[in-house]
Amino acid sequence: MSPRCALATIGCAGLTLLVLAGCQSRGWYTEADTLWWRVRGAAPPHHETGFRNQVLARTPAHQASENNETPALQPPAEQTKPKLTDVIPNAQPLDKPRPLSDQQSPDPKQPLDLDGLIALALETHPTLVAARWDVEAARGRMIQAGLYPNPEISYEAQNVGERGPAGNGGLHGFGIEQEFITGGKLRLAQQVAQYDLSATDWQLVARRYDVLTRIRLAWVEYAFAQEQVRILEQFVRLVGEEETGLVPLARRLEKVAGLRWELLRAEIELQNARAQLAAAKRQAEAARLALLATANLPPNTPIVPNPALPREVPTYRYDTTITTILQRSAELRQAELAVLRAQQEWQRVAVQNIPNFRVRALPLYSASEDNAQFQIEVRIPIPVFDRQQGNLLAAQAELARNARLVDSTRLELTRRLAEAYGRYAAAQQQAQTFFQDILPRASESLKVMRLAFQLAKAEELRSAFLGLLEAYRAWLEAQLGYLQVRRNLWSAVFEIAGLAQQDIVESIP
Repeated sequence: MSPRCALATIGCAGLTLLVLAGCQSRGWYTEADTLWWRVRGAAPPHHETGFRNQVLARTPAHQASENNETPALQPPAEQTKPKLTDVIPNAQPLDKPRPLSDQQSPDPKQPLDLDGLIALALETHPTLVAARWDVEAARGRMIQAGLYPNPEISYEAQNVGERGPAGNGGLHGFGIEQEFITGGKLRLAQQVAQYDLSATDWQLVARRYDVLTRIRLAWVEYAFAQEQVRILEQFVRLVGEEETGLVPLARRLEKVAGLRWELLRAEIELQNARAQLAAAKRQAEAARLALLATANLPPNTPIVPNPALPREVPTYRYDTTITTILQRSAELRQAELAVLRAQQEWQRVAVQNIPNFRVRALPLYSASEDNAQFQIEVRIPIPVFDRQQGNLLAAQAELARNARLVDSTRLELTRRLAEAYGRYAAAQQQAQTFFQDILPRASESLKVMRLAFQLAKAEELRSAFLGLLEAYRAWLEAQLGYLQVRRNLWSAVFEIAGLAQQDIVESIP
């Protein structure tokens, strides 16, 4: 091909590309979209539209979402096409959780308390890291969904073998082909992907509080095990090591009154307490390792020794707590977003009936005849057989299904709160009874029986010893029972705090 031929061909190709780009930038193809929607009058099912509005009216957060993020239920051509820079910042969950602390991450070389464990876990836990990458993947899919198809450049030669007066002839040229997307399909696809991004972001929030709750529950088990060790150590001292303990008293009885059975019974009680203490220490070590594993920390990470379960707990009322949970729940947000996504997906499927068209421009040059030609080809598929009937039916069914899942999620949250609140209320009442009545009486009973044993006559020593033995057992049973109740109480508190998505556990009056 001669240089003149090449320059002419390249010039025609460049002019064609500029014309196609100008058509796209001016949005000339959107006129056909508007006409199609006005003639067809397509709209989503009315009963599902009403349900969507009802869902949004239930939470103030989604009323704000309706005003800021949710596309209006209008024909796509009548909406303003959002810019990508506007879509990405808005695709974030509302009511984001408050940061746990404004301080820097704790030093893992120092003994960690519960807040320190949570702060490290929220940064490095593999579940949360994977969820963050899920968000980035959804963000990438949203960006990709709005990209326009690339133009295609081709080379074409016609009648290359033809012979003429000037020798070998033929036509040569570079063609440009572009597909034009109509009906606002790219915008609708990007809006569907935006809902996916928002749902994935809320999924990250849900996983965050799941990890947070599991760490808190593991901390309860660790604190319970450590405090159980302290109670049993105190009981061993009371029974066998103190001067007024059960075993020293029994030894003196054996020397004075020859009461051998009482000494054997006291030694059995001491050995049993030591066995319980050894088992409790193993349980405490296992609870420590389980806590570190739950927080994704090495087994040698130091933890604050001897943590206690506080006696004071947050106050929850069922009616206000369930309202708070339904307003904050990331699971419910995901379910509601699934309804909005299905709504948008229905619109996206509906516009697939608007045919795209392809434009191919081909400038040709004949070197033998020194003649330039220009060809243009437009191809438009006709939706005769495939009018998206099946996809529209599937999209409508998906919309109805997701609408029912919103109610299902709301019922599941209510059930979980009811169970946790039942344990919370029962344990709170039991803890109050133990603290006000049982523990004081157990301590007083022990003092009374010690005094009775000291004042007992020789013929009353055996019965006084048995009474003292029962007083020791009652004291241990009261201490362990109160500890178990506080364990149940704090487990219920942390479950409710997880449902209410509380970074800082506080009352919901």
